[in-house]
Amino acid sequence: INNTGQLVGFASTCGNVASHAFFWTASTGMIDIGTLGGSHSFPQSITDAGQVVGSAATVGGASHAFVWTQDAGMIDLGTLGGSDSWPYLVNDAGQVVGTSYIGSGGIYHAFSWTPSTGMIDLGTLGGSYSTPYGINDAGEVVGNAHIPGDVAAHAFVWTQANGMVDLGTLGGTHSQAVTINN
Repeated sequence: INNTGQLVGFASTCGNVASHAFFWTASTGMIDIGTLGGSHSFPQSITDAGQVVGSAATVGGASHAFVWTQDAGMIDLGTLGGSDSWPYLVNDAGQVVGTSYIGSGGIYHAFSWTPSTGMIDLGTLGGSYSTPYGINDAGEVVGNAHIPGDVAAHAFVWTQANGMVDLGTLGGTHSQAVTINN
């Protein structure tokens, strides 16, 4: 639920054959926000402006991150070259972060998406994987990413200006940044 009383969830369709994301307000009731041609969709987050992010099945059965608004409907955010993508968070500026397969082999990277830039690969710290866990309204992203050899994952902060910066550990092998304030 956002600060204006709009909320998102998912519900079974007629005959319980699929689950679709919905948008709800006291004045509109429950609105089915659809899919990307496949059988299901699930919301992840909603902004105070009513922008919904989630994942939905495509015609081919893949799962893609989406952005939905009442005016524009559902927009497929695509992938980083692989089959699937999943959104995690959206900030008040409408910037979406999540993960996407980058090709075959199950390797995934964190991404950032805006209408003006499209999906951007945030990279890694030299390893194969990265995951975002927080974003602020300035577009700063935090999470964790694998280091060379995929022997450990370190916390990172990412900005458009500086890229991904390794925050290190407390002497162990792993760390993870989970949130960042404005």
